[in-house]
Amino acid sequence: MDKILLIVEDNQSIIDLYESAFKLNKYEVEKAMSGNEAIQILKGVAKKPDVILLDIMMSRMNGFELLQKIKADQELQRIPVVILTNLAQQHDVDRGLELGAVLYLVKSQYDPQEIVDRVNSVFNRYDGNQLKA
Repeated sequence: MDKILLIVEDNQSIIDLYESAFKLNKYEVEKAMSGNEAIQILKGVAKKPDVILLDIMMSRMNGFELLQKIKADQELQRIPVVILTNLAQQHDVDRGLELGAVLYLVKSQYDPQEIVDRVNSVFNRYDGNQLKA
């Protein structure tokens, strides 16, 4: 069974890059180009994604705001969220983790396969309800 990944990113070329990398690694990939679109997808599907890959810098609803909405929603809060962004300041990292992200990755520090590997490590530690120790 393929793992389901939701990529929330407002740059189509970045979506294409990561979609290809994750599909090569047996992921089914859903895509949202905004926070609002992500909420519609999350609320509209019976089978929720196994992991969400979330950008921070998006127009209208940024990734921090979307992360807050996901973690406040009883139906969605157990989905692990991995932040993938260009924001590298420590206060941004701290904020993302405090809001409930399980991992905070800076795009420029990893190639696509390394991102897949990091997300796989999250997926492998997740039992459907919470991260295993």
